[in-house]
Amino acid sequence: MVALGAATSVDRLAAQAAEFRPAVVALADEGLAPRLKDLLPAGIELRAGADALASIATLAEVAVNGVVGFRRAPRHAGRPGRGRRWAWPTRNR
Repeated sequence: MVALGAATSVDRLAAQAAEFRPAVVALADEGLAPRLKDLLPAGIELRAGADALASIATLAEVAVNGVVGFRRAPRHAGRPGRGRRWAWPTRNR
């Protein structure tokens, strides 16, 4: 795992970062970033703000996205590069 991200779930993202130790975490809500920074293990880069989630999408060969509404992001945002794929989880109703 290279990176993790969330829109606003600071506590859950911090717990996952402690468990999986990604190189980078991203948080869409920049106002919550100081709280997350205090909870993150040392050595994990924090990216925050409107483009944070899109910025981590190109770091790995496969990007798995489960953030509600992210699919409607601008087409250029976080598009995987050559040889990379998106994995979109689906919800059965």
